[in-house]
Amino acid sequence: METANASTGQVIDSQKMTDLPNLGRNPFMFAKLAPNVVQAGDPRFNRMQDQSGSSAISIAGGPVRGNNNLLDGVPITDSTNRAVIIPTMEAVMEVKIMASTFDAEVGRTGGGMFNTFLKSGSNQLHGSLMGYLREKQYLANSFFNNRNGVPRPDQPFRNFGGSLSGPVWIPKLYDGRNKTFWFVSQEAYRQKSGISRELATPTALERTGNFSRSLDRSGRVYPIFDPLTSRLDPATGVVTRTPFSDSTIPASRINPIGARLASYFPLPTRSPSYLGDTAYLGNDVLVDRADQYTAKFDHELFSWWKANLSYLHYKSREPRRQPLQQRSRAEPFLAFPQGRHHPDQPHHYPQRHHRSQSPLWLQSLPERHHL
Repeated sequence: METANASTGQVIDSQKMTDLPNLGRNPFMFAKLAPNVVQAGDPRFNRMQDQSGSSAISIAGGPVRGNNNLLDGVPITDSTNRAVIIPTMEAVMEVKIMASTFDAEVGRTGGGMFNTFLKSGSNQLHGSLMGYLREKQYLANSFFNNRNGVPRPDQPFRNFGGSLSGPVWIPKLYDGRNKTFWFVSQEAYRQKSGISRELATPTALERTGNFSRSLDRSGRVYPIFDPLTSRLDPATGVVTRTPFSDSTIPASRINPIGARLASYFPLPTRSPSYLGDTAYLGNDVLVDRADQYTAKFDHELFSWWKANLSYLHYKSREPRRQPLQQRSRAEPFLAFPQGRHHPDQPHHYPQRHHRSQSPLWLQSLPERHHL
């Protein structure tokens, strides 16, 4: 029962985060436990680096991605109403999902509020370790791989993390018990994802301009017309062309640049049934990784004045998929960039300036919530 103000919401404490399943280990996903909350994002993208997917939430009928986010009282919402960093559950003490009638100090959007508080140290040394594995032996092969006789790819998922906290204690110099505390945590994952895609690639004959064995869907030889024989029938207005003999383009008429481009495509992995049949099965294994680090320092200046300083940093790598991997890795124009981020390039190093502190540091003075 909230007696200090009229705000309504749901508190998700660390015990619930420990006991309840959460595939992406994303504390904001526990908003499902609150009434009148609808998550509209892709459920696959709820990891620590998925700001867009994690923010696609509607609270109390508000707009999707129209919510505000606070971390220890400091705003972490960017200009598109996304949380710039998603703290690891190892570092979160509680999240309060506030639906309506909250104070003006926390409301600036048309939706709800995620009020998140980090853990702090105490007089005793405490720590935690977590980890879980999803190995190849636990997974099934895809339908297309089974149909084409492709073995199950090696695609493990390994997630691990931990935390450590206690008082600041320097022998013979400083005893910070009941006054100064520290907390650190780390979480990371390593993931391999097998992907497959069926594509249409030219056969060995088609690369040389010979389409005499290329059929249409009705089983007839696909005619190839000579563009230099185009002529207009003035009576009907119809343009007609003369087909090449035996549906074969003469070698002298083939552009060397086009022939060079065609040579980069891999050959079909099965005999195509017609011209344009997706007879090539491309496979690749994407190697993803992400790391997050959190540190927090608490100090009691006076009985009525407490301060904390926090540092959060994460990095991730999500490579592009390469279904035409036989030669496309050396030829970037055949890489088909369908991934969301460039390989080997970390994205989003969240920087937040507050009270003239250095980037990535969060400060709250005074602290009104005792964690």
